[in-house]
Amino acid sequence: MSEKDSERGTQQSLQINSHTAVYNSVKLGELIPGLFLSKKRIVTRRAYSVHIHCDQSSRYFVIYSLVSPKAPEDFGELLLTMARSFSCH
Repeated sequence: MSEKDSERGTQQSLQINSHTAVYNSVKLGELIPGLFLSKKRIVTRRAYSVHIHCDQSSRYFVIYSLVSPKAPEDFGELLLTMARSFSCH
């Protein structure tokens, strides 16, 4: 897989329920083998993650999603909406 098949998307720091968090979005090229060895194709997917650290409990959480190529473009916003409802204590 070449470098052009994956690209760094978004990375941003945010606060979720008084916790420091980092949001990441990455575009990946997944190599799908074909019936014949020479027939391979690349399917583009997006991966999203939110990393949250809780100083009070000394715990670290990751909310992660690898989405289908058919997922809506704004799926990252949906993941952020879900992450903002996170509560660890």
